[in-house]
Amino acid sequence: MFPCRRKSNKKTELEDLGPEQHKDMDKFEEVPESLLRSPSMKIRNLRKVFDSKVAVDNTSMTMYEGQIFALLGHNGAGKTTTIEMLTGGLQASGGSAQVLGLDMFAEMGEVREVLGVCPQHNILFDYLTVREHLELYADFKGKRGGVDRMIFEIELGEVAD
Repeated sequence: MFPCRRKSNKKTELEDLGPEQHKDMDKFEEVPESLLRSPSMKIRNLRKVFDSKVAVDNTSMTMYEGQIFALLGHNGAGKTTTIEMLTGGLQASGGSAQVLGLDMFAEMGEVREVLGVCPQHNILFDYLTVREHLELYADFKGKRGGVDRMIFEIELGEVAD
C-alpha cells in the first residue's frame, strides 16, 4: 500500500516524509479533497530491526476515514510485523504512528479503545473455556466486567464453563 497524495500547491500529507521517499510520486493516487480532512491513521518511518535483520524499513503511509485498507506483500515482507507494532504486540525500533490523533506508542491504552485487529487464523486455546477466553481478551482490551452479559447475548451460557 502506498500513501496517497494530491496535486496541489498546498502542503500535502507526505511533505514531512523527506525527499528520499518522494522518488516514486507518479505511482501515488490523488487523495480526494474530502478525505484530506479525515486522516484516521498516519505512519511515518516505521521501522523494526531484530538483531541485525531489518523486518520493516521506514514504512510511511496515511489511511483516511472511510477507506478500506489492506497490507499486501510476499512472505517475509513485514506485514505481520507492521500489524504487531501498530497493535502493541511488538515495540517499534523507530518511527511514529497515530490513530485518530493518538500516539500509537505512547497512548496504546487509548488506541486499543478505538482500534482492533482480526487475525488470519483462529486464536482460541484448547484449554480455555468460553468464559476464560472472553475474560482474557477483555483484559487485553483493558475492559473489566461484562463477560456474563456477553455470554448471555451470544447465547453460550450452557457451554460457558
